[in-house]
Amino acid sequence: MGASRVMRGGRLAALAIAALVAVTACGGGASPSPSSGKPAPATIEVWLGGILTTSTPGTPYETWVNNIIKRFKEANPGSDVKISLLPSNNDQLAAQVQAAFASKKVPDVMMLYGGSYTTAYQDGLLRLNDYVNKTPGFWDQMTLWDWGCTEIDCKGGKGEIIGVPVDQYVFIFWYRKDLFEQAGVTPPPSDPKANPWSWNDFLAACDKFKAAGITPMIYGDRDGYTTSNMLTTNVVSYFGEGDQAKFVKNELKFTDPKIVDALKAIISLREKGCVSADASTREQLDSANDIIAGKGAMFEGQPQFLPYFKDIRDKLGVALIPMSGSGPFKNDTSAMAGDTWVIPKDSKNPGLAWEFIKLASDQVAGEEMMPLLGSPPCNKAAAAKVEDPVVKFGLGAVEKQKMGILDVIMSQATALNWYRELQQAFAGTKSAEDALAAIQEFRDQEAP
Repeated sequence: MGASRVMRGGRLAALAIAALVAVTACGGGASPSPSSGKPAPATIEVWLGGILTTSTPGTPYETWVNNIIKRFKEANPGSDVKISLLPSNNDQLAAQVQAAFASKKVPDVMMLYGGSYTTAYQDGLLRLNDYVNKTPGFWDQMTLWDWGCTEIDCKGGKGEIIGVPVDQYVFIFWYRKDLFEQAGVTPPPSDPKANPWSWNDFLAACDKFKAAGITPMIYGDRDGYTTSNMLTTNVVSYFGEGDQAKFVKNELKFTDPKIVDALKAIISLREKGCVSADASTREQLDSANDIIAGKGAMFEGQPQFLPYFKDIRDKLGVALIPMSGSGPFKNDTSAMAGDTWVIPKDSKNPGLAWEFIKLASDQVAGEEMMPLLGSPPCNKAAAAKVEDPVVKFGLGAVEKQKMGILDVIMSQATALNWYRELQQAFAGTKSAEDALAAIQEFRDQEAP
């Protein structure tokens, strides 16, 4: 998922993932079952990927993690937690995690992006079914479980569970209400149940902003992440029943007109001057500073950008991303569980790792997640108490989900190639057709 997730990114990393699968598969061995009684005190190692790669000192992300650590230490006297941040760039993250599994120098707990960004490491991950089943009410307290299971399908709890879902993930539009008023543009509907802007609405708004001397959309696509996020949303408006299943089976190709046309519409934003001039060279998260500074009217992101925008909350609105297709799902979207907690098979302290995960996914953590991270939680009880309008909008948008986010229902190796090719297509150094053909060629060459 695009790096707004917060990041993504290349071919060498993809090859490293293929090597990882071979290495970890040789490790074999059944996943240990949870032992009865309280785990012995120890210091557990926790690696933070996914949304928590930005848990640097002084950030709300660090605050959320520290709150969990405090509760963990209180519940497990004598135990402690050592935190390490994984790189926010997906190429670098993949290389570090691959090396850890290959050397068996793994942490006790990791947060990873969900879907294929978890299943890429499934041979090295503990099966959590026994832990889930022996924890009363744990399965029922969470939603979107499939994104933490092999084949991205938990089969109602009977499949292989390798990750516990953390947050609900969907791409949305942030917009500056003050700039919309200045340019005389009527904002898109702020109700997630309403239909999103059509592409013609979007382009007409771009023309008005340009006429008013305002950059219509801030667009940070240095790593291909923004184009990926826009495309995996827009393609929903071209897909129909059964198309996602065909895509997963490689029967619906990247070169299919449905994907090509969806990408061409997004590229037209650059061609028509609707995006910031540095769109193809600006890093995605850094580009969000221009929205804060009032340098542009619209920005693609997630509810998880809430902490970054806290000082301008009163100036911001949120809406669904515009759609250019006319398919049966043109008023819907894509969504998933964004992040998952996992336990490597070679964890030295799997029992304590599970104790950490239980606290990191309970109602308390879910309720704290909303004001601190802006994340719609997967914990059902916490989600039911959402009051923040942005988080509530995100939950409503997830309810309109008609398919998963593309870059996490393809393999991680293909996804890492996808970002690079999409960046070139949006920048204009490759045609949409050539970029998508290159991605399809890469996918076809992957080992089955």
